[in-house]
Amino acid sequence: MLIIKLKIFLFVIFFLFSGNFLLAQNSFNGLVTEEITSKDGKISVFLPSHLPQGKTISGTVFSEPEDEKTAKKAKQIENLAKYILKIGGEIIQSSGIFTLQLPELEQTVLQVFSPENKLLRKINLALSNPEIQSELYIPKVVRSGAVEKVEGNFSGDILKAKLLIDEQPVDVLAGNESELFFKTSEIETGRHKISLDYEKAVFEEDINVVDYSLQAGKLNLKRGESTYIDVVVEGLEENKEPVLLNISNQTVGIVALEGGENQSILITPEKVDNSGIWRKRFNVQSLTSGSFSVSTNLEVPKKNKKPSDSNVWENLVLTGKRAKIVHE
Repeated sequence: MLIIKLKIFLFVIFFLFSGNFLLAQNSFNGLVTEEITSKDGKISVFLPSHLPQGKTISGTVFSEPEDEKTAKKAKQIENLAKYILKIGGEIIQSSGIFTLQLPELEQTVLQVFSPENKLLRKINLALSNPEIQSELYIPKVVRSGAVEKVEGNFSGDILKAKLLIDEQPVDVLAGNESELFFKTSEIETGRHKISLDYEKAVFEEDINVVDYSLQAGKLNLKRGESTYIDVVVEGLEENKEPVLLNISNQTVGIVALEGGENQSILITPEKVDNSGIWRKRFNVQSLTSGSFSVSTNLEVPKKNKKPSDSNVWENLVLTGKRAKIVHE
């Protein structure tokens, strides 16, 4: 039996090469990560994708040395601290949270300079009209280890935000006038209490932290063979919000997926067992020999919102050649 456990964000990657530097842009759930990789290591800048003209925003910079050897690692950390980052005309720190006011223009730039003040990278950032999110919103279900967001009417300065889960501080990564981005790192699945004290926004309520995985009996099939895919969602105990599982056969013509090649299954509270787990097995029938691929994602539809506004979690891809496979 083969088990696939992927904990990677669904993202779009763009690669640009320049000398020894590599730029990659990752976008997930409204948070953009600009990554600049050099011989000393990687600098990651977390920004909201919505950058409001003339408003205050916050982001985070992380520096990660390339070498794990103690002596080289220490030197690389020292070197990375000397890189200079600017957004517009403002210098932002090379590690930790930064806050700045954006210009009232259609775009600005993120610039990265070497310790010798040589321009290494210039990244255009599109600015948009400010938004006012008058109603405070936090998803009742959040994904373990993923980036989530609170919506409301904020100043954009995340240093003023106190966000806790079970009385423990949560990593706040970025924010603007209507969004606060945080990451649910090292939090077990199940029922938890979340609280926020952020200027005029104060609340406390229960949420569910969930996770899910795919499991396949076999990935490479001969013509006429059949196998199964099990999807398991855990952490749904006492949850009152429905979640939506989407599953799609990426190799139509090679295998047939029971129930249809593209399916959306609403997981309502009554379908969850007493331990907070939902399970479903999909049978797979081979039409021709070869490896097959099936992708899934999980989302929480917002009430009174369009489907495109749903909180969509990472894509799990089960595929013979690209998946991380653990033999059990």
